[in-house]
Amino acid sequence: MARPTPSSYKDFTSYRSKLNPSLSGLNQYLNRETVAVSAVTVLEFGEHGATSQHKMAEGADLSHLTAASSSVSTRIILIEDISPRLISSVGAAFDIDPSFFAGYISTYFEAIETKPPTPSLATLPSVTAERGYLHLHYHRVMDLGSAESFTTDTPYALNSDGNVARNVRRLPPLSGRQLALARACLFLVDAPINVVLETGKLNNRYDVKPLHGGYEDFNPSPTFSSFSLGIEKDLDCNRSMAGGILRHFMIPPVFSPVSPQILSISYYALRVSLSEWLLYTLLISRYCKHYEYSLNDISTRLHDNDIIDLQRWRRRTKQSLQKLAILAHFVEYWGQGLDKQAGDMMLNDIQYIQKQLDDYSRSLEQMLAVATSMVQLLDSRRSILEAVSVRRLTYIALVFVPLSWVSSLFSMSDTYLPGHGRFWYQSRILRNFSLSSLWNHRIAHQTRQITTSPKPSDPVTSISEIRQRCGLMFNRDDIQRAVAWVGVFGSFSRYKQTPLSDVDLLVGFKKEASKDDIYFLGDLTGELEGVLERDVDVLYMQYQQPLDFIRCQALVTGKTVYGSYEWLQNHQPLAERLLFDTQSRFVEALRLMKKIVESLAPLSEKELFSSSSFFADLIGNLEKLLHLLYSEDQDAEGINSHFDVLYEWTKPLPSIIQRYQTRGLRSFERENRECLWHLLTTDLPDRALSLQKIYLPILQEVFDTKKLELDYSTMEES
Repeated sequence: MARPTPSSYKDFTSYRSKLNPSLSGLNQYLNRETVAVSAVTVLEFGEHGATSQHKMAEGADLSHLTAASSSVSTRIILIEDISPRLISSVGAAFDIDPSFFAGYISTYFEAIETKPPTPSLATLPSVTAERGYLHLHYHRVMDLGSAESFTTDTPYALNSDGNVARNVRRLPPLSGRQLALARACLFLVDAPINVVLETGKLNNRYDVKPLHGGYEDFNPSPTFSSFSLGIEKDLDCNRSMAGGILRHFMIPPVFSPVSPQILSISYYALRVSLSEWLLYTLLISRYCKHYEYSLNDISTRLHDNDIIDLQRWRRRTKQSLQKLAILAHFVEYWGQGLDKQAGDMMLNDIQYIQKQLDDYSRSLEQMLAVATSMVQLLDSRRSILEAVSVRRLTYIALVFVPLSWVSSLFSMSDTYLPGHGRFWYQSRILRNFSLSSLWNHRIAHQTRQITTSPKPSDPVTSISEIRQRCGLMFNRDDIQRAVAWVGVFGSFSRYKQTPLSDVDLLVGFKKEASKDDIYFLGDLTGELEGVLERDVDVLYMQYQQPLDFIRCQALVTGKTVYGSYEWLQNHQPLAERLLFDTQSRFVEALRLMKKIVESLAPLSEKELFSSSSFFADLIGNLEKLLHLLYSEDQDAEGINSHFDVLYEWTKPLPSIIQRYQTRGLRSFERENRECLWHLLTTDLPDRALSLQKIYLPILQEVFDTKKLELDYSTMEES
């Protein structure tokens, strides 16, 4: 690579972007026109802590700032909404690495196949910490006003105005308010966001302001006496991030002006970003509650947009956790430059926010799975209703078939067309054929009613009565072509039915039943409810369909009301084996979980990671627990999904176990230890309680109904 002739800072950035593709965004930015004037403020600290503050014009000479002064120990230059021209002049004057500016300018990364990643994504946390600077990326919660001002055509993606345009993402309305999330960054300072624009449409502008005025101030509150004497100045600085930072620096600094450290200089910026992160976690909490209520009524409130929003929130929380992990690593790396107590407290605050985001991330994962299942149920219900509507089209055909036949009889010559003299011939004959078709349909319908059970006046009260009432109905040709076996399960099979109990039926289709046979059979629920005079839930099952828990339960406990026992014999053994295996694994898993909880009870987090022998036994028990909670049997894939809440918390465990087995206990960093401690002391006891109180009793109820005993020798032989 030929080295270019020394020229401008822009040329240097272009040269570096060939070595570091993440600088391409900065390279493009330096070729843009300046949109707004940057604000430059210089803070000067003397040896005794005295400060002075003055502003500089964007095009002013910066050379005097690099000169030594006997009265100035430290200078801090605060730049708001830095322009391309100012980046070139500041970078050249102070010999700044272009990666510093690129980390501030490039924050949006959409697809790796179209553009290189941003510096924050392309750089490992250890390299970032060693460089000695870190841009604090976070979200600002913004208020766009009344939600009525926005329509469905208003785009989701908006942008701020200014030199560095930040992404602003519109959120679903809450309580009539339209909120948004704006990307923000420190240590270079973003301009206040007062207006947002639609991408490519500068005329479509929306006023915006920070929600509730902005972040919560973290400095000691002023006293009433100082306020009454007029000593305190106006504190309304939250709309301008630069104003807030300047106000914090005018307080006696937390660093030594003679020998300032990196983390002590960035102390106020860190506190500001963490305050914004805290407000962001409260917003996620509010949206979690919003979606919980949305999922309560899928017919009126759950939409496809809810699935998209949940996916977006899940992605945001993962990215947020990544940013906070990098921040925690940076603070821990440079913590020696700050008072130990202040550094530890800041790390505790970061971990507090990480813990909240991690909890909300898990909630969003669960809600997304539930919402996806509900949408699938709605689609399934819609398909069934469409199949039922096919029957109604038959009635329309009864009218139009005679019309088509009569039209062909008269060959539709001009004389017999509507509006001509002999059209009444066609109408007269059509009337007779239509009446004849409708009369024949009525006779066929009455014949079907005669061959089936008369509609009873009282709800069924027993399995034998269900069998009796449904017998004639299931002897119909369309049902016999497709259905091999029908069984009742649930409260009736347990003989615990009440006047309010519904009837649960499993309908098993024949092996040779075609898709057309099943499709035209339609949904039997409405007809069965009319015959049985109870609410009916019908579960359908194709021949050798993969079994989930409900179908296993129906096959094991179901009582035959129609069909051949041979079909049941082909499916019941597998269902019994899966249920037996699940119960035996869960019983052993509960015993092991209680053992782990009891062994951890007297220990602290520090003591756990200090005992290598105890930790080795713990890892062995966790490996056993993973195999007990989740079956690798291919036939158990469906039944595993029913109990996913019992093992979804174990997702981080395989990587933790592998880390220990390959690199040892000393390789565990702070985040690894905190994650494992949380899993063992919070998630594991909670799942053990759910297993004992909910899931094992459900399984036991199936076996009590069937009155089967677990025979391990038989299972091994099979």
